[in-house]
Amino acid sequence: MRRNCFIASLFFFIIFSFSLYAREEQGIASWYGPGFHGRKTASGETYDMYRMTAAHKTLPFHSIVQVTDLDTGKSVQVRINDRGPFVSGRIIDLSYAAARALGIDRKGTARVVLKVLSSESGGKERSNSYYVMAGSFKQKKNALRQQDSIWKKTELKPRIYRSGRYYRLILGPWRNEEMARDALKKLEENKIEGILRYGSFDS
Repeated sequence: MRRNCFIASLFFFIIFSFSLYAREEQGIASWYGPGFHGRKTASGETYDMYRMTAAHKTLPFHSIVQVTDLDTGKSVQVRINDRGPFVSGRIIDLSYAAARALGIDRKGTARVVLKVLSSESGGKERSNSYYVMAGSFKQKKNALRQQDSIWKKTELKPRIYRSGRYYRLILGPWRNEEMARDALKKLEENKIEGILRYGSFDS
């Protein structure tokens, strides 16, 4: 009896995980920015309007979601770290950085489709993802300076990670290589060196 219950539970978990992973959702995307910058999100993180994050009502925190504008076909990938939006008809609230990258920061909203690329609830980044390393510095101030320069030139906002004695600038993660290469191309077009990595960024 216990064995049957275990098998049934395992089957349900697999089906649920698959349906969540393959889930697509259509609706209106909006964004939130300066008024919330520096405040705590529902996940406990501090909201940074310059990072590629978003709020969703139900998806697990740290899920990676592809957001595609149905009118332009442009896509971005964001990580869920907050809850919302709490306005009827809206399905996702993007950070300012994500809204700007998608091209909706001025008009405010857009019709989008969401595709869940990763529904892991753990805080650790996936090891089977693509990243672009956009710099490595011994001094944090130099990493911050390069981060700001990349943002102004490319509208990409790398995250800064401490790895031993170095501060690394990391773009990603992406589940497919093409999107990572698009980011790398943007860097190269602006004469910024980048390295495409597969796996964990600290490997």
